Amino acid sequence: ITDFSVDEDRRPNEVDDLSIYNRNQTAMSVIHEVNAEMGVPQGFVMKWDSFEALDPADAKILILPSLCNVSDKTREKIRKMYTEGCALIATGTVDGLEDIFKVTPAPRKSRTEMLRYREKTEYVCPYTAEYFYEPDGAETVVSSEEDSVILRSGRAMLLNVSLGEVGIDTLISRC
Repeated sequence: ITDFSVDEDRRPNEVDDLSIYNRNQTAMSVIHEVNAEMGVPQGFVMKWDSFEALDPADAKILILPSLCNVSDKTREKIRKMYTEGCALIATGTVDGLEDIFKVTPAPRKSRTEMLRYREKTEYVCPYTAEYFYEPDGAETVVSSEEDSVILRSGRAMLLNVSLGEVGIDTLISRC
């Protein structure tokens, strides 16, 4: 889904004055690149207004931007797709579907200097990142010093922070 909410566009002055940054687009680009490197067939892109025509048999994974401005009808369609076997990867807020992702809203800013996955640790360019949720039954897959960066619950995965905010130097060097 490529309808991005302007409510989640970012222009972080910590980077430079010319950086215009959309957290959802960046995450989707990274997800696309990872899938391509793994040889996973790439799907299709659509806007929310054509989402209603999508049948659960049409997609195995939905990569979702922020749900902050979507209708209740759209949320129910996402819920139906999930119930019927579709996996979800959320790159923004999951308003109205917190029960699927097993998270509780807890917006905060936190200094991030390190990421941890299992027993591996990687230091990243220090940045004050904006986190949106805390786990309420979800498993933390990747964490920072104090926060859950990526959360998983069943077939639902949530990127709890903009990927560019946890390693902004990497993001800039790839642009």
